[in-house]
Amino acid sequence: MNKIKKNNKGFSLVELIVVVLIMAIIAVALAPQVMKWVGNSRTAADVQSYDAVVEYCNLALADEETWKKVSDKTITVTVATTGTTTTNTDFEAGLNKVADDWKNVKVGSGSYTITITNGKVAKTTTPDPEMD
Repeated sequence: MNKIKKNNKGFSLVELIVVVLIMAIIAVALAPQVMKWVGNSRTAADVQSYDAVVEYCNLALADEETWKKVSDKTITVTVATTGTTTTNTDFEAGLNKVADDWKNVKVGSGSYTITITNGKVAKTTTPDPEMD
């Protein structure tokens, strides 16, 4: 009788299960680190958005007309998850001159404030740029 060679190409079920288990163990070990990376990227995005609003505020104060209207006042600009707002309509007009989309600048979580007193911008509360 002729021996027929079996064509055993491929992986057995046991080999596939072992590979899947190894991949699951690696995924479980890496999950905490991946979550840190995601959190750090969100924080970095918030810092960048916040810094953009600070820059818009400085540019608005550089406008002479806006400066005259708000230089002797205290103004609060809030950067939140819903967008950016200000407590002063004259300063809002100055921000509109600088950037049409300043109200659309948002942060991922929390609410951060910028206080402008006597024409000086101060970062009152800011996203924490320190990353793990």
